[in-house]
Amino acid sequence: MPPDIHIVNHCWRYSRLMCYQVSALFTWPPKCRILYEVCCTADGDPRTVPWLREYAESSRRPSNVEIRLHLMEHDRLLRRGIGRNECSKASEARVVLFCDTDKIWGPGCLDYVAENFPTDAEIVFPHYEFKCSHERGDQLIQSVTGPRIYDIDPLDFTIRARQSTAI
Repeated sequence: MPPDIHIVNHCWRYSRLMCYQVSALFTWPPKCRILYEVCCTADGDPRTVPWLREYAESSRRPSNVEIRLHLMEHDRLLRRGIGRNECSKASEARVVLFCDTDKIWGPGCLDYVAENFPTDAEIVFPHYEFKCSHERGDQLIQSVTGPRIYDIDPLDFTIRARQSTAI
């Protein structure tokens, strides 16, 4: 059975933030079926691929969440649209969600999307996002040492209104 939501992420040297994103899926598991696919490369990014494989094989991974790598050559990875296009064209999900690594989903968020996504819509623009308020060099992010489930304090994330429709 195809997933309800296919999340396509692009990760280049943001494996520490990716750990928080995966932690959100594990901490607040959705009821709907999720395919979490990460466009990544092993060239010059030594953590993302092995960490993602460890999450995919974790006994704590919810049974309705599949984790998949979409391996790409370095030069192609840096042009985000290529990987997103490849993943979306191959997807069987009703909803394809493109996201950056600094986005997480709170409790019930993905189930709400799966249940309320307009059936006649081709694209929906999120007007609000829940964004990490910490920067890449911040101690919270730097403390990530590998693939495990990280505590997510809602106070570390802020709701931000989006002004642009750029993907």
